[in-house]
Amino acid sequence: FYHWYRLLFRDYLIKYPDVAEEHQRLKVRLAAEYLNNRVAYTRGKADFILSVMEQAKQDYEKLNNQLQRTADCGH
Repeated sequence: FYHWYRLLFRDYLIKYPDVAEEHQRLKVRLAAEYLNNRVAYTRGKADFILSVMEQAKQDYEKLNNQLQRTADCGH
């Protein structure tokens, strides 16, 4: 599942460039703030990543449901 989550996160950032920009700004800020503390840097990203993953899962399920309805209609 780990790779699936990574792909889901990546694909969501590709689909929503504004979220990708926010992620990049967060990484730059945390890198400057925690220059020599990788653990703190990673922890600093955690809430953002969890939030994006929740949105990405919802986005994926919505798309999956739409595709299922289309398939059920014979299109």
